[in-house]
Amino acid sequence: MEQKHHYTGLTEALVLESSSKHGANILTPPEKEPLWKQFLEKFGAPLIIILLIAGE
Repeated sequence: MEQKHHYTGLTEALVLESSSKHGANILTPPEKEPLWKQFLEKFGAPLIIILLIAGE
């Protein structure tokens, strides 16, 4: 015999209780590294330093 499951979510009261206890259910985006820092990190690689020295 096949059993069918009927799932239900939280009741309105449980939602209000949970949101008042834990805050809003919102994901905060991760902090991005500034572009200038990403750019400067590219020059830390040994191969890049060798190429910069060889190009002079």
